Amino acid sequence: MLVFTLVGSALSPVLNSAIVVKGWRESNVTLTMNGKQIPRGKGFRFGHLQTLEGTDLVGWIKTETRAPLTFGLTPESQP
Repeated sequence: MLVFTLVGSALSPVLNSAIVVKGWRESNVTLTMNGKQIPRGKGFRFGHLQTLEGTDLVGWIKTETRAPLTFGLTPESQP
């Protein structure tokens, strides 16, 4: 699990965050934002990028806030 916080403020709001996690592998991901699960769809999109070093996770999260947001990314188990 990867947990990180983006600290938004009036001078520096958090707006539509994009993330890249190097070495994530092929596994899909479950997202939580401030403890609430965010389903994949219009507000959360992700894909995988093949590189020479491995597979990275690339994600976009619809956000707009001036307060801190804590995100959690959990790999989904594969069959």
